[in-house]
Amino acid sequence: MKIKDREISNNHQTFVIAEVGSNCKNDLDLAKEHISAAKSCGADAVKFQSLNMSKLYLRPSKSVVDLYQKINLDEDIHSELKDYADKIGITFFSSPTYLEAVDILLKLDVDLFKIASAQVGTFPRLIDKVASTKKPTIFSTGLSNYENLANTVNIFENYNHQDYAILHCNSLYPTPYDKVFLDRIEVYRGMFNVPIGFSDHTHGIAVILAAVALKANIIEKHFKLDEITGTPDAEFSIGVNEFSTMVSSIRAVEKSLGNKPRNTIEKDEKSFQVDISYKLVLKKRKNIGDRIMINDFDYLRDKDGIDASFDSFVAENFVFSREMEKGAIIRWSDLMGF
Repeated sequence: MKIKDREISNNHQTFVIAEVGSNCKNDLDLAKEHISAAKSCGADAVKFQSLNMSKLYLRPSKSVVDLYQKINLDEDIHSELKDYADKIGITFFSSPTYLEAVDILLKLDVDLFKIASAQVGTFPRLIDKVASTKKPTIFSTGLSNYENLANTVNIFENYNHQDYAILHCNSLYPTPYDKVFLDRIEVYRGMFNVPIGFSDHTHGIAVILAAVALKANIIEKHFKLDEITGTPDAEFSIGVNEFSTMVSSIRAVEKSLGNKPRNTIEKDEKSFQVDISYKLVLKKRKNIGDRIMINDFDYLRDKDGIDASFDSFVAENFVFSREMEKGAIIRWSDLMGF
């Protein structure tokens, strides 16, 4: 899978998404501040949620109305957010939650789509519309069982659309650690053979780093400016400093992954091995021609002398070729065969 010029695979850097969501409070300037901060933290992309209560609910309850006053994203600011993100060099995209939102994002020529788990499990018509765009797409699994997920994959395959990735996700906000089930990353990779990522709703960044160690190809984490409070997403979002630490930690974990045949040790390890290797040292004085017994040896670290691994070989095959004092380190030049 490719997002713009970025390859998404096990052989490339993890693609990091800053999920702004409701933290922008439907405010254009605040949304731009989030985009700029996400860029400075090292995020590859910044994501919003295209929400419009009037196009989602027939008869919304008061609690729904109150909620959507906090999370709606006005349709007319999508274009400005996309332009601003392009200007500063970070990928902008959003999760369409109703059919017209797909058209809005397509008109903006977004570089990818995100289908949230709420739509994966409940809205096949929207999935079909996104799949028909042939745009790179990621979708979350939070509210989906294997059958829902397979149905979504089949829709994409029916369009011969194979430029997609699946994000393991838990739709608990925040997610308790014992409900994360990170091993599903490998399960999905085996089931679908596509890039697999992780959309996180836990506190902190520990689970994110564990997911990267399991080779999650994409990471999505809720992000907020430090002063943001009172939004539905704020409780499980991380601030600027922590997000920056997360990105640098992800890059550190990436460097630590991989495998190399252990036929030889690293050069620096070899140097250390030489410094700490045990050598054969005499416990007692010896004369020329004296036989050598195993219990004649002390084993002490030194750069000089015969390695301790040769103790039996030396005792079985050599005598001393010169007088040796107690505490002397034994060299091959001190020995002769018998």
